[in-house]
Amino acid sequence: MKLKPIYIFDECDDTDSLFEKLEELKYVGKISYKKSDGWEFKIEDLELTEDEEWDLLEFFEEMDVYPSDSENFDDEDSDWEEEEW
Repeated sequence: MKLKPIYIFDECDDTDSLFEKLEELKYVGKISYKKSDGWEFKIEDLELTEDEEWDLLEFFEEMDVYPSDSENFDDEDSDWEEEEW
């Protein structure tokens, strides 16, 4: 499996753990992500190894976070913001 650009987390029951994990990976320079005002976030693989990518995809599955079919987004759109935790 390959990391997709947009994920939906509306079925996730533990968003705190989800975004803690994303922040950890962002802090060490492995990923970049932006959260929308809604239930989606964009993610970019910066330096994940294959094993780290696989682990992250399994984590998403455990957390009920799924890839979005939508790839129509604009970085300039105001509802996509850098997440501060």
